[in-house]
Amino acid sequence: YSMWHRRQSLPLRNEPYSTIAGFVLMAWALYKGWVMADYDAFIRIQPFFLCLGLGLWASSAKHVIAYRQGLAILLVLALPEGLFAQGIDHVINISELAAQSTTTLLWYLGFEVTREGVFVLLPTGGIEVYRGCSGLKAMVELFRLALIFLVMVPTTLWEKLVVPWVAISLAYGVNVIRLVVMTPLAAAAQQDAFHYWHEGEG
Repeated sequence: YSMWHRRQSLPLRNEPYSTIAGFVLMAWALYKGWVMADYDAFIRIQPFFLCLGLGLWASSAKHVIAYRQGLAILLVLALPEGLFAQGIDHVINISELAAQSTTTLLWYLGFEVTREGVFVLLPTGGIEVYRGCSGLKAMVELFRLALIFLVMVPTTLWEKLVVPWVAISLAYGVNVIRLVVMTPLAAAAQQDAFHYWHEGEG
């Protein structure tokens, strides 16, 4: 979408080696996607290879830099959540922060709640907020969508700063509400309802 709007300014060059390399790269990426029977991590990096191949094919290796915006976004989308999670974990413990927020919200709702590290406890039971349950994955995904939005939609500097924070806050807030729902269900041993919110459709 970004390249289509910039198509008039993109340099078009015909250089044999780059053209062949771009064609081979695009054909290989399409073939890999075509023969994929089950989910494969390659599907995340495939758009990056297609964009790089298109740049090489249409504009040559010397001018592929003109596609840097699209390539950068596609690379950010391709990086696994684990890399982001490790980086964020070095700065802030999201699991403990989510446990604190859950405890606070339950306390305001009138529950007799305590917290021990990442454990949110009611008198009859509770939950452990480990990294997979902290909402980190949802925060990373919404942050990526916010980046795509900022590339596709003209925005002011203020909006460029606000949109990613709103995306992250939304994912965090919705996950805390989910944890607040799960805690009394775990304490009441309502396993079916708990699993609905923990791993299922909830």
